[in-house]
Amino acid sequence: MKNFFIELKKLTSYFIILFFLFLFNLIFNLNYNWDGISLIVRIYVFIISFSIVFSFSFYSLENSSEKTSLTHFQSFFLYRIVPFLLIYFITIVFTLINYTRFDNSFAESALQILDGRFSNTIVYSLILLVMFRVKIDTKKKIFLFLSIAILYFVIDKILYLQIHDNLNSLIIKILKYFLFFFVLFSEYFKNNLSFFKKIIISLVIPVVLTSLLLSFFVSVHRNSDQNSYFRFRSSKVLLKMGFEYPIKDYQRLLNFFKKKDFEDLLKYSKKYKYGVTYSNDQWLNILKRSEIDNFNLICGYLHQNKIYLDFDQFLVILKEKLIKVGRRYSDSNNIALYLSLFFDKERIKFFKIIDSKLPHLKLLILDVLLKVDSIETIPFLIEFLLDLNPIINFKAYNILVIKTGIDPSQKNIYKNSIKSVKMFMDKYREF
Repeated sequence: MKNFFIELKKLTSYFIILFFLFLFNLIFNLNYNWDGISLIVRIYVFIISFSIVFSFSFYSLENSSEKTSLTHFQSFFLYRIVPFLLIYFITIVFTLINYTRFDNSFAESALQILDGRFSNTIVYSLILLVMFRVKIDTKKKIFLFLSIAILYFVIDKILYLQIHDNLNSLIIKILKYFLFFFVLFSEYFKNNLSFFKKIIISLVIPVVLTSLLLSFFVSVHRNSDQNSYFRFRSSKVLLKMGFEYPIKDYQRLLNFFKKKDFEDLLKYSKKYKYGVTYSNDQWLNILKRSEIDNFNLICGYLHQNKIYLDFDQFLVILKEKLIKVGRRYSDSNNIALYLSLFFDKERIKFFKIIDSKLPHLKLLILDVLLKVDSIETIPFLIEFLLDLNPIINFKAYNILVIKTGIDPSQKNIYKNSIKSVKMFMDKYREF
């Protein structure tokens, strides 16, 4: 015990710096929305975590005077488990502070922590601990540490992208816990604990931890208020773990909380063959409160399922989004596809858009006209051909060439000249 506190005392200056960094980060996050300070603190969390590992890495059964099995496990807990619990505690505090910028910050950070947010700090600390214990050249240790850390990062990302939305994610979680404890037991006890016991203990602990974790999320979802953020967030975690039953709650609460998570709702609805059921007013409300990327995504779903919203209200919301972006939105394919559904019914209103002062809206309508399979798009395109904006009239010309099959420029006729317009109109009348 004495040695333990001696090592902690050596780390006092690190903890003092960490305290002031956390305090500054908290004050900054409460007043500003920028990730720079959090990134600096995150880096320091790694530094202090590695320092903790370094301080306690020199203690093992090899230099311990304790002989009984009980004291072996006591020393293991003191010199291995407690340092990692300390690292995990630091990670928890960092996560809590990091999420103070967001709505429902406590609920979000608490559930993120339990779902494993920033837990890789512990894994990298474990890899470093093993490197400290291996008796090889320092340069080789550095190379080996970096290689294993990068390899783990890549594999973890691949597994997350491939199987993070089903029951296999629980198996992966158990496997990660298992490897963590098996390496920890093997490093500390070496020959003092049989291989079989290491396997059994390293397997039992992850199963128990994962079961408790799953029970917690099920309990939170079942017992939290119907409209609470805890219910919404626990629904998402359970869906991610492969459980279908929370999807109705997730869809219902998504309308109140994270609109940007709509992509996840579409993914889960497709996976579980669940139809997303919102009223037209709810769809419009979601669109109004969505960022442009999510707006485009929702339009893709509306187009695919032929959901017709009020065109005038949709157009008002779309204009607001385009003005907010302040430039032409490059990935507007889904928006154009959805607008194309309205061309036949709302043709007169499309003509009004030609007089719009928003060039990026005109360019979007040109994309719509390209997708509509109708010769009635030609008069619209000719109007755009006469637009003073060279980008707009150039694009209109190219679409007219595709639609009509003629190219006046091949006859040395200016693209937006009266002769060019006459050629396109003559071709339109032939149809």
